[in-house]
Parts: sequence; C-alpha cells; structure tokens
Amino acid sequence: MHAVLPYGERGIKEAFLASSTTISALLPTSQDRWRLGLIRTKLSPPKARQQVNRPALIQRLQAGLERRLTVLVAPAGFGKTTLLGEWYAGLRREGYTVAWLSLDQEDDDLTQFSAYLMAAIGHSCGDSTHSPFQQLNGDAWTSINAQFNELVNELAVTGKRLVVILDDADRLQSTGIREALFRLLRHAPENFHMVMAGRAEPIIPLSYFALRDQLVQLDIEQMRFDAAAASEFFAQATNIVLDAGQVQALVDATEGWVAGLQLASLTLCADEDPADLARRLPRTQRSIGAYLEENVLVRAPAHILDFLLKTSILERLSPDLCNAVTGAGNGAETLAWLVSQNMFIRPLSEGSEWYRYHALFSEYLRSRLARKGPAAVSALHRKASEWYAGEFLWPEAVRHALAAGDIARATSLVDECAMNQVEISEVRTVLGWVSRLPAEAYRDRLNLRLAQSWALALSLQIKDAKSAVQQIEADIGNGLLPENDALFTEVIAVKALIAGLSDESTNSLELGRSVYERKPPPGSWVDAIGLTTYVFGLSYGSRFEEVDLLRKSTGVMNDTDPLYSTVYRQSMFGLAYLVEGRLHDAARILEAVASKANERIGRYAAASVLPAGYLATIYYEWNEIGQVREIVQNRLETAIEACSLGPLAGFYISSARLAVISGDFDEAERLLHDAEAIAQARGWLRMEAACKSEAIRLCIRHGELPRAARVLLAVGLQHAGATKLALQELAIALRYGQRNSMARSIIDEGEVIKPLLEELHRDQTGFPYLERWYTGNLLNQFQPQNLGVEVAMPTGGGKVSEKIAASRLSAREIEILDHVARGLSNKEIARAIRVAPETVKWHLKNIYEKLNVTSRIQAVQSGLGFDLPRAAGSRVS
Repeated sequence: MHAVLPYGERGIKEAFLASSTTISALLPTSQDRWRLGLIRTKLSPPKARQQVNRPALIQRLQAGLERRLTVLVAPAGFGKTTLLGEWYAGLRREGYTVAWLSLDQEDDDLTQFSAYLMAAIGHSCGDSTHSPFQQLNGDAWTSINAQFNELVNELAVTGKRLVVILDDADRLQSTGIREALFRLLRHAPENFHMVMAGRAEPIIPLSYFALRDQLVQLDIEQMRFDAAAASEFFAQATNIVLDAGQVQALVDATEGWVAGLQLASLTLCADEDPADLARRLPRTQRSIGAYLEENVLVRAPAHILDFLLKTSILERLSPDLCNAVTGAGNGAETLAWLVSQNMFIRPLSEGSEWYRYHALFSEYLRSRLARKGPAAVSALHRKASEWYAGEFLWPEAVRHALAAGDIARATSLVDECAMNQVEISEVRTVLGWVSRLPAEAYRDRLNLRLAQSWALALSLQIKDAKSAVQQIEADIGNGLLPENDALFTEVIAVKALIAGLSDESTNSLELGRSVYERKPPPGSWVDAIGLTTYVFGLSYGSRFEEVDLLRKSTGVMNDTDPLYSTVYRQSMFGLAYLVEGRLHDAARILEAVASKANERIGRYAAASVLPAGYLATIYYEWNEIGQVREIVQNRLETAIEACSLGPLAGFYISSARLAVISGDFDEAERLLHDAEAIAQARGWLRMEAACKSEAIRLCIRHGELPRAARVLLAVGLQHAGATKLALQELAIALRYGQRNSMARSIIDEGEVIKPLLEELHRDQTGFPYLERWYTGNLLNQFQPQNLGVEVAMPTGGGKVSEKIAASRLSAREIEILDHVARGLSNKEIARAIRVAPETVKWHLKNIYEKLNVTSRIQAVQSGLGFDLPRAAGSRVS
C-alpha cells in the first residue's frame, strides 16, 4: 500500500503565488485557509533608505559568480543586507535570475526552509510563465533533495544563470538542512551560485569548496566603511556638511561600523563639533544600548517608545499587526514616522506596508522590554498569536503562543488545524508542532492525537503510528477519551492505513471494508482512506470482481476532484489490475492518473511518483526500456520518503534492471542491497523477498512477474532433457505473455531459451494460439544489436561503483576527508572541526566502511578523487 495524501494539489508554490502582496493569508475556501502561509516579503531584500556606492565590494561579489559559493560574515550593523540588496538589484538589471530569502529563527526546519527556498526561486522569475523555474514543484511531500535534483536538472538543461542569496544564513543549524545544502552545492552546475550571509560562518563545510577554488569570502574587514563611503553616507543622511577630518574622526570612532555611523547621523546637530560626538560614540556594539538610551530614544515621544517596545517581539511589522499588539490604532502613522526619522527600520519592499527593525535595534528593544517582566512579554506574544491565527498563518500563531509560554493556547491552535494540515500533506509540519508540546498538554485531545497518528503513518513511521493508535484505544477503553461513532470510524481508518502501509493486506481488507460499510461522509478524508485500503485488501485477496464494482461506482476521475485523493484511489485500482495480470488495463489507469499529476503538480511530487513506481514494472515487461529510464530518473529519493512497499519496490527493482542492461552489475547489486535494508527497517517482508529474489535473478537472468515462472520451469525441463514438456510449459507462458505484450521475462533468460522459441516459431500446428509476430519479435531480440543485457562491462566500471559509494558520504565525512587530504592528524582535525578526537576516529571508521577501503590514502583517493581539480586551487578570501 502507499501513503494517501489528498487535497495537496496546489502545493506550497501555488499557495504562495496566490498570496496578497505580503502574506498568503485570508484565503476564502475551507481548504485554502489551512494551507501553510508563506510571508512573501521574505523573498525580496528590504528596501534601503540610503544606498552608498561600494564598487570594490560589488566587483568582488561579481567576480565570485565564477565560483560556486560566496560567504559574507560580519557582525550585525555592518551593512551586509544593504550591500547584497544593491547587488541583487544590479544582477536583475543584467538579466540574472536572482532568488532572495531572508531567514528567521523559525526557518531552521527542513520542511519550512525548503518551502521558502523553492518559493523564492519561483518568485525570482517574476510573472514569466515560460521560465523553467516556475515549474519547480513545491509539493509539501516531495523531499528537499528531490526538489534540488529537479532544480539542478533544469539548470543543466536550460543554462539559465541562477543566483540564490540567503540572508542571515547562520540561523540554519539543523543537520538535515546542512546535508541538503551541501549536496546541492556539490552537484549544482556552473550556472548556479549561492550567497550565504550572516553573523557567523554557515554550517556547511567551507573547506570542501575552498580546496576546490569554489569559494569567495568577505568578512568584517572588507565591510568596514572607509572615509569615502562614510562621507557619502553622511551626505545622504544629514544636511550637515562635514570636512574630511571630521568624517575621519567619526570613522575612527566607530571603526567603520555602519550602525555606529547611523547613530552619529541621528544625533549630530548643526552646531555640534563632530569631534565631541566622536568621543561619545560607542566603539563597539557592547555599548549601543546605553548610547541609544542616552542619545536617541530620550528624544522620542512617550507613545513612540511604547510602540517600539511592544512591537519589538515581532520579526516583521504591518499596521494591522502592530495595532493588534499595541492595542492602539496608530500603527500606520507610527511606522511612517519611524521611517521618516531613519529609526533603524526599513520597508520590506517597494510599496509594501510591511517593515522590520534593524537586528541590533530589535535586540536592544527586546532586552529593554524584558525589564518589564515576563508577564508583559507573554501578553504581547499572546496578542500576536491571536492576530496570526485570525489570518490563518498557523506557524506564526503557534510560534507566538509558545513564546508566550501559553501551552494551552498553542495546543488549542495545533488541535484546531492539525487534521486540516494532514489532509493537505503538511504532515511534517504537524509532527514538528506536536514535538514542541508536552505530552500531557494534549493527552485528552482525541482529534489532535488522531492527527498525530495519521501524520506518523503517512511519514512511514509505522511503529510509532501503531503505538500511538494503541494508546488511543487504551485511553478510550479506560474512559480517558471520548467515544462516538464518527471518532470510532476514524480510529478504524487509521488502523486500516497502518495495516496497508505495513503490507498486511488481509487486515487492511477487513478494516477498510469496516470503514466503507460505516459510510463516512462522502469525499471526506476518512472516506478516502477507507476506500483506498479496502481496494488494496481486495487486490491481494484476488477479489477482482468486487474491485471492478467499486471502480464503476467510485473510480471515475474528474478534474474537479482533489488531486491527491484521485491519484491514490486510481493507483489502487491500477494495482488491482496489475495483480490480476491485466497489464493493459492497469497501464491505462496508471498512465492517465500519472499524466494528470505531472501536469498539475510536477513529476517529482509524491502524487506523480506513486503510479510511476507501478508503471515502471509494466513498461519493463513490455521491453519499453526508454520509458522505464524516463520514469525512474531522479525520482528514487521521493519514492523512498513518500511511497510504501509496492511502488518503492517497483522503483528499486526497475532501477537495478536498468543498471544490468547498462552492464553495471555493481550498481544493480548496490540498489538491491539498499532496498533490502529499507525493507528490513520498515518490516516489509514482501519487498525484502522480492529484492533477494531479484538479486539471485541477476545471475541467472530471471524475470519478475509470478506468471512468468513457467518460463523458468521450461528452462529447467530443457536442461533435464525433457524438451517436449519444456515446449508445452513455455507455450502456456507465451500465451499469457502474448495477451499482455510481455517480453523481458522471456528474453531475460538468455540464450538458453532461444532454441525453444525457435521451435515454437516453426511449429504453428501444435500451438495454434501463438502468433508468429509475437514469437518472431522475441527471437529478434536475440540479434546481437538488440542484446542490451549482454553489453560487456565498460572499462572503468569499478570506478563508477567507487563514485557511487563516494556520493553516499555525509557533509561531515567529506569535510573530514578534506582535512585528511591536507595531511592533518586526527587531533588536528578534531581541533579544526571542534569535536573530540574519538569522534574523528568514529567518522573515519564509517568512511572506510562506506568506501570499502582500509587506509587514509585509499579513502582520499576514493572519496574525493572524482571532483578534486588536478591542481588544488587556493582559497579566495
């Protein structure tokens, strides 16, 4: 069985594109209002009030485009965002496609980060519907690596230059994001460039790119303002004319710190000696709070100061949001006044009503607000949470509720929207929210616990899902949770899904039928689950007539139906016909639904990958090898994350067979070994057996479909000298194969089957039901030019295998290998990457096992040798 995810057809990208000028909120339909809201203003640089020309830095950034990665690291207040915003505008004028993403603390989540990043890339295309990047899938279920694969492929095909700028990239600390970004940067083509800016170095191993001359770095020394830049800054910021000596005094006092120069511009009076001001200016960030209190905020009216403190809890500000938090109605006027006074605030885009405070200013305001006590701060977060919930921006609403320490409200918010999030594929979002709540907070909330169970099952965390449902049933039995018919039906539906995903077809049949007979509301989530699991159970129970009846009553595919529920329902009907042996009927259903999914949400979405797993099996049997290659290409990662036994086995076994046809037996063996490991981890015995069987068949050219077993029997009889019986058994197999256009199960047997085929082709009287065109086509495959499976192992086949093994190293392992290549000892490596020497030893042990080597030299040659330049380049600083 497979994961059932209805209602996700628009995906994150479309939800974003349908948004207003700033936030994808206030969506009218019952489904859209539950979608994950994306704050659109994070996808373009904030508008700078002052633009100081810094040609040397722009030139340095421009030169970095010839490399893979630019890293800009400097403390807050040194103008990183302003510089990159100026460069962003220049690149767009030159025709580059430039994606911008301003990162917040909440974006350190793989699901949310990937949603924003893909939306940023789509946004970078503007209104162009012809750009390939507009077609990038933003499906919530598709893995970030699969999305990155699609991006890399589009870049490689189109040659379009794409620059991605991540502002405040040091806020990304999770291992999943580290691995995904490192993988993207390693494999991206030359026309891709990423810029990562922040107060600290990003989490990816920079040494990897420095060693390959693929890194440009800018730091605090390059970012300091010199006298010329400071003079231009003051000329724009004030009406006061300063001579060179006065400007230099201020530059010296601030050490070229842009925020310090802005403080000076706010407090400089016409009759004041700049030298006196220079003596009062802070030399470091440590005294900015005192300076702001004594020289800037002391001049602000009381109501302005109150507004600043209360709104400091917000990452972004709009008039309506500020009014909700402050309780006043002057948000628009106050924000306009702050902008006019250059009070460390900037609009987030041209014509936007959204703003943000400078990071240093915001940090100071929050520290001052904290003096009022936690109760005051919590009250403000609670008001923000209420406003965001009213706008259906659930992640922000939950975040502020948690920041308020209001666990009960956060739990209520998650309870309110969790099931709707599950129904639109946002299962990772739900699990992320629940993980931040204490278990006792939602112990008595049956709806939330059911949503968690659905999310666990759909994420293929089957053991945890079973445990969650068992605990729900126990608590219902003990009277700790309420019980009614609708909830009882939903519990059965969850169990039916878990049974299907566990490949327990008999259990799935009984539970799915129970749900179906209880008649949940037509078209509801529970109804969709019940039908899908019911059909799955009927399929493997060989009750095909009942499947036909269900399909006639419920299987029609309409354009108005939610895409996911349609895809998964139709795929189950296709599976039923595949199991029955009606290959043409199965293909017709699966092709139609796959085409619909590809058209509406992209080929890498889970809804597109599921029917493709089954289709790959059918096309291989029909000897449509080109079709099989196209189906499986770059989709395996999504299949691993989103598909269960049937389609995932189809992907792995088809990929292994393609590797055999290409002569790469090592790759075929690796694929099947990986598939077995996944099957063992998930308890999928049928997939494990299928992969073991396929591994054996690699040696003796066995087919896969059960009914082709007569071919194997015919081969055995031929070897035993019972030719007449062998012909009879093979004829029966060919009769079935002829009806279903099968080829590979026969020709994969190799030359041993050819004499029998020749005899059957000649003898039309003994076997009149066999058509000469069919046996002739099979024999034609044994011509030398058609024997794809007999292609000799290409020179360097071992190198291919080594390269595949090397690609399985993690970002940390690659980083350690880089240090090994530079001759560092374990202790030196440990100091460089700030871990214990024992940790380095542990990583090296894993590296040796993955690369099948026994020494440091072999590991470097095997793991890094494929993408190292012949002469290592120097690091560009």
